[in-house]
Amino acid sequence: MNLSTRSRVLRENDSYIFTGRLLGRASHEGDTTKYSRTACLLFVLLVVGTEAHSATYYVDSLKGDDANPGTTPDSPWRSLAKVNSFKFAPGDILLLRRGSLWREQLIFPSSGSADAPIAIDAYGEGERPLINGADLVDAASWTQNPGRGSQVWRNPVPTEPNVVLFDGIKGHKKPSSLEIIAPMEWSWNSGTLYVFSPDNPAVAFIHPGVESGARPSGLNLTGISYVSVKNIAVSGANAVPSGEGAGIWAITINPEGPTPGNLAIESVTVMNGAGDGIHLENADHCTVNSTLVHDNDGAGIELYRSIGKFPITSANIMNNQIHHNNFNGMASAAPNISGDFALSPTSLAVGRGADLERTKWPSSPPLPGRRR
Repeated sequence: MNLSTRSRVLRENDSYIFTGRLLGRASHEGDTTKYSRTACLLFVLLVVGTEAHSATYYVDSLKGDDANPGTTPDSPWRSLAKVNSFKFAPGDILLLRRGSLWREQLIFPSSGSADAPIAIDAYGEGERPLINGADLVDAASWTQNPGRGSQVWRNPVPTEPNVVLFDGIKGHKKPSSLEIIAPMEWSWNSGTLYVFSPDNPAVAFIHPGVESGARPSGLNLTGISYVSVKNIAVSGANAVPSGEGAGIWAITINPEGPTPGNLAIESVTVMNGAGDGIHLENADHCTVNSTLVHDNDGAGIELYRSIGKFPITSANIMNNQIHHNNFNGMASAAPNISGDFALSPTSLAVGRGADLERTKWPSSPPLPGRRR
């Protein structure tokens, strides 16, 4: 064997020793070359396959089953609880069936990566999939409120609502049942919901009925990054006023992080919530584009910074229709924003909650998750 041949075999042996110990050492130099090449090929396929692998998962609230694998339209999952408990990989896609309704909270569990963001989108035909933060009030449990005539009705509701919907239209909260005197008015006290209705609410409201806020957010992206969200709808988020929750809610988990970022929210509808429509806090490099945000008690879209160590250097909020929110249409409360910052009132509708506010805090901002 000449020197060049021996060198070639040793180099191939080195590769074989690194990648192919489990194959066993061949007894002849010719076999060594063959096995080392096979081992190298298996190693490359393993690495490339792991990095390139991504999967698509389907969720259907009507025809799904959480025992299904969820990887085809014919074997979808059913609940958002199943999604919340799953570990997604960068590059994965989560598709929600159009026409589906979930009275759950989607607390998305995983982040993507810069090279492989995770996508949340819709599939099928029909209305956008709806995540509802409110529960239907039991139609069989309405009774007339004693001493208040026949137009105030009551129903046991254990969770205190911050929003109540009457056939999908947000009602008007009153401090007590004694002040309920007109349609769409409501109050809650000690586990009982009171509403105004000339007729039994079980008959007066059937599309879909009276709904009482139960969950603080529809889509929770707290601490999540590199995720895109498209073609979904969120309604009835039972956010705490000026506190926890929003239709789409993305804040920092704790003062040390992780913090959300690199989120892309596009072509979604967020409506009838008790807090902000879309609340992005300490979230850098985010885009909100072509959304419809209306009839929320807070801001339509709020970009907010509460922790100094998480600067907001760029954001793009554009082409959104925002109207009839109780606070500002779009609000930016973030000190020292610099770089590429586009906050455009394009397509804003006229009306309360359709204005634009931008605030730079001169000193320490408020606590995380709270507006000024």
